[in-house]
Amino acid sequence: MIKRTFLYSSLAIALSLASMAMANDQHTITITADEWCPYNCGEGDENPGYMVEIVRAALGKSGIDVVYKVMPWSQAIEKTRAGEYEALVGAARGDAPDFLFPDVLQGISINQIWVRKDSAMEYKNLNSLNGLKLGIIEDYSYGKKVDPYLKKRISKGGDDIKVISSENATESNISELVAGNLDVILEDKNVVEYYFASRNLPMALKAVGNSVDIQDYEDTFIYVAFGPGNPKAKEYAKLLTKGVQEMRRNGELNAILAKYNVSGTYQFLGKKPDRTDANSTSEAGTELLKAE
Repeated sequence: MIKRTFLYSSLAIALSLASMAMANDQHTITITADEWCPYNCGEGDENPGYMVEIVRAALGKSGIDVVYKVMPWSQAIEKTRAGEYEALVGAARGDAPDFLFPDVLQGISINQIWVRKDSAMEYKNLNSLNGLKLGIIEDYSYGKKVDPYLKKRISKGGDDIKVISSENATESNISELVAGNLDVILEDKNVVEYYFASRNLPMALKAVGNSVDIQDYEDTFIYVAFGPGNPKAKEYAKLLTKGVQEMRRNGELNAILAKYNVSGTYQFLGKKPDRTDANSTSEAGTELLKAE
């Protein structure tokens, strides 16, 4: 009897420890960004954005729950870098070069130069923006070509460049441009189109050029990027890569993209942006830029 009782007790302890280990594997991380639909939308939105849905589904396969918080982009970078949150959503490498990025893409962003439909502006190069009231978002990277130009204009001061920092900075810039308070903005193609389509508004803007050169196509690649000080950042990045690749194989990825009408543009998601990789997206950015 004593032996049997001891056996039962040992088994109960073992099962309890196993349950605790499983519970420890089930944990929560927080990802953050400003609103940037269709990539990442409002915190409480029924459709929170395709990148938010992808990261939740991909990491959920490893028992990780994902909380999504919206805040100004500069604040999101700062707080994630400091370790308060685990990851940024919709980050290009230029936004946070010290962060840890997954091996595969979660998005491709084509930043364009937007004006009102009735504008007579002709864009030839960055000098075409001189003298125009330009709207940008604080701490956004607009690509290798544009970032130095913007930095120089900001350093000169003046009221011909408006740098916005808010949770809905994109919406503010578009509204200001439509209202005539700005002459031009730099913004992602899908973000502008989604803004008008989701509100059932006629398109009031037109793109007059791309802010990324073909040779800099890697500036179009965006990710969920993990904070550099987080000891689990590398593990999270690997699990996200593994989860997105599985979603690509089983059809989950296509189902999410279809909800946001981005299936065609984002056919390269879940692949490695590496010329030597069999699933390379090396030509993806170039072809997308040519198509615009």
